[in-house]
Amino acid sequence: MLVLGARAGDQSAWDELVERFGSLVWWTARQRGLSDADAGDVSQTTWLRCVQSIDQIRDPQAIGAWLVTTARREAIRLSKRAGRQVLVGQENEHQLDAIDVRDQISPDATLITEEEATGVRQAMKRLPQRGQDLLLRLMEDDRPNYAAIADAFDMPIGSIGPTRARQLERLRSAPELQALAPNR
Repeated sequence: MLVLGARAGDQSAWDELVERFGSLVWWTARQRGLSDADAGDVSQTTWLRCVQSIDQIRDPQAIGAWLVTTARREAIRLSKRAGRQVLVGQENEHQLDAIDVRDQISPDATLITEEEATGVRQAMKRLPQRGQDLLLRLMEDDRPNYAAIADAFDMPIGSIGPTRARQLERLRSAPELQALAPNR
């Protein structure tokens, strides 16, 4: 058991935990709309929390869920702390001011983007949990590790593509996304 090995100070157990769940932690942060850099910060903080809390994790079997929950909370915390601000240069390139992103986006564009995001989230909820998990895992990076995904989902590598296609077709046909079609 990886968690028990990590508790005992086994470096190979820690390495395996990071290998197995690292991209899931990073993706969880990206799912909250964070940049790559912020997602990296959330990932580091999540792993730090794991190191600090490894002895208090009650169910070692649920380490993946614990990491996702922790990453999600850290991402929310970072988002709230940062607000919706971006740094822009002024006349003096060394002087930066923060402006609200919403000032730069039209209200119509913001509304459409929010409607689309809500529609996708609602449509995803219609998928079976395994289908949701598979699609989310495949979106983690540009080149998903199919061997790791096959292992995590206990399925042959050759089944990943067809399963993904079926889940995407279900997603496309969801009423929430069909209602948005005229807006696209």
